[in-house]
Order: sequence, then C-alpha cells, then structure tokens
Amino acid sequence: MAVRFITDRDGEDWQVTNVQPAIVGRRGGSYRLTQGWLCFSGPDGRRVRVPRELFAGDWRRLSAEALRTLLATALDAREPS
Repeated sequence: MAVRFITDRDGEDWQVTNVQPAIVGRRGGSYRLTQGWLCFSGPDGRRVRVPRELFAGDWRRLSAEALRTLLATALDAREPS
C-alpha cells in the first residue's frame, strides 16, 4: 500500500493513503465512496475522506499542494454551518 505524508497549511502532518473497497454493498453507505477514496489521517487521530471522483489520475503523482487543497476542501466541508 502506498503512503504519502504532507504538511497542511497550519503546519500539521497528515498521512495519506488510498482506500479501495473490495466489496460494495447497499448498507446505507455513500455512493460517492464506492470508487474508493483518499484517507487523510491527522496527528490527533482525526480522519478525513476525499471521494475518488474529486481527483483525476494516479493520486501518488499529485503534488503536495494538490493534496493540501483536497484536504482543505474536505476539512471545510466538515465544518458546521
């Protein structure tokens, strides 16, 4: 399994891995996650998922800046309105 490490804009380190589900069922799971996702794991144990359709190509070739942008977008989406 490929693993990458990035530092976000606040200086926190994150581990990035690709998750590809082996079997997809209809147990209330999100359709958006059936194609897999990137899992960003933060230093405090927090995890953020980015659905596969939000990025193109091989995620291992994305720049650190592109990964930071995906992470920031996902974190912003989690913030309560």
